Amino acid sequence: MIKPLDVFQSNEIMHFGRPGASIMITKWTEFREHARSSHLITYDSQNGFFKVSALSQSVVYTYTERIPSLEIKYTNIEGKTRIDSIDVNRAELLLIALQGKLNCGLELKKDYQKIPTPSGNFMHNIHFYIDLDVTKQWLAFQLEVADNRVIQGILKE
Repeated sequence: MIKPLDVFQSNEIMHFGRPGASIMITKWTEFREHARSSHLITYDSQNGFFKVSALSQSVVYTYTERIPSLEIKYTNIEGKTRIDSIDVNRAELLLIALQGKLNCGLELKKDYQKIPTPSGNFMHNIHFYIDLDVTKQWLAFQLEVADNRVIQGILKE
C-alpha cells in the first residue's frame, strides 16, 4: 500500500533507491500514461523550458517542453496598424504562443511590454510563463495523484 508522501519516514523513502532507468518522453500523452499514479512528481520552469518528472517504482519519466517567447514590431500609419515583424524563439512555437497553452495542455500566463523604437514606432515583447501554483494542481489532476505528491523542483538522478 502506498502511503501519502507526508507520512513517509525518511528511511521509507530511501527504499526506492536510485532509479533503475531514466526515460525522456517527448509526447505528453505517453508521459501521462506512464507517470499516472506515480510516487512523486516534480516540476519547474527554467531557462524557457517546462519540465516535469515522475518517479514510478524505480523509473524516472521526464517530459520537457519549450515555452515560447514572442516579439512583435509594428507601425501605426493613419489610424491603421501594420505588423513589420514577428519574432518567435522557434518557428514551431508560434502556434503555441497564439493558442496560449503548451502542447501538453497547460495554460500559459503572459506579460506584455510595449517598447518605443528609435523610429517612433512600437514593439511588443510578450513573455510567456507558467503559474507554478496552478501547475501543481493541474499536474495532480492530470496524473491522478494527491497534491502533496507534486513538488516544485527538479528530481535529481
